[in-house]
Amino acid sequence: MQSKTLKQQQRKFIWIFLSPGLLTILVFTTIPAISTLSYSFFEWEGFVRGSFAGFENFQNLFKFPWRDQFFAALAHNTIVFIAIMILQTSLGMLIAYALFRLKRGQRFFRTVTFLPVIFSMPNKEASDALDKLSIEITLNPFSSKSTIVCAPINPHPPVTRIVCIKNF
Repeated sequence: MQSKTLKQQQRKFIWIFLSPGLLTILVFTTIPAISTLSYSFFEWEGFVRGSFAGFENFQNLFKFPWRDQFFAALAHNTIVFIAIMILQTSLGMLIAYALFRLKRGQRFFRTVTFLPVIFSMPNKEASDALDKLSIEITLNPFSSKSTIVCAPINPHPPVTRIVCIKNF
């Protein structure tokens, strides 16, 4: 009886710990992927969505103007995907095994291996600072500083932007 209660508590904590990661994956990958797929079923005039096209857009990929480009892009992406997966996986396993077997200097090399994760964090802060700076400068066009304009290309993800710098 007590082991069942313990298992229920463990299951509850497992879901509590997994839910932020699953929610993040859902919000930032699954929903945008489904949204992007839904866009492909419509005709588009620039940025304006037109009428429902169904599978016509997919059928057009195999017709004259786009057929060669589609298969060239598909072949290129497949080769790049396979190469990256082989290189990243094998290199990652090799580094992990080397760090596991290493006795002397293990902490140093583990730290050096983890540094890219640490250095990627300030990029978010720099991006936010650039957004604040662009808002301040564009709101005051009479300032003697350079005008920096950040316009998001697509609000999903908001990190993607065009940056134009104009000096007076």
